[in-house]
Amino acid sequence: MEGSRRPSTTVNDTHIAMTQHDAGCSQFLTPTVPLHKHNASSHMHSFQVSFTFGAGSVLYPIIGEIYHVSVKGAATSINTTVIALYGFFLKKMFQVVSDSVGAYWSFWAFSVLCVCGAVYTYFLLPETKGKTFAQINQEMDARFGGSSRQLTADLRNEEPK
Repeated sequence: MEGSRRPSTTVNDTHIAMTQHDAGCSQFLTPTVPLHKHNASSHMHSFQVSFTFGAGSVLYPIIGEIYHVSVKGAATSINTTVIALYGFFLKKMFQVVSDSVGAYWSFWAFSVLCVCGAVYTYFLLPETKGKTFAQINQEMDARFGGSSRQLTADLRNEEPK
């Protein structure tokens, strides 16, 4: 389990959720407690470090390992595009949300999404480190009720058993 991607990503997602929750609390308390004003910078730095060593560096190799070679290029391109568009959307909408309901709601919503990501990673994402595509595929089939025999047969141009 040492060096495993799934547990480290789960821990990092949880840490990011905590930093974003704290950043939201800091934004919420700033009008009444001026001392909290300097905390926003420390929360953002903590988020950046945690994301860089966690989800930012671990999830891209997992994306490359989950897809079969025949679709890996297209699937990775689609994933990267969706992630970039989502990031662009978040950056553009932050000010709109902040102006309408307060910046703290943006941080708290992101914190909830990070908790959801941690739960998804822990329960649904397969451990891919040191495994072949066939092993990853069988593990996903066991979780979701798919048919790795059919995929394996399709790849070999055979009939499934």
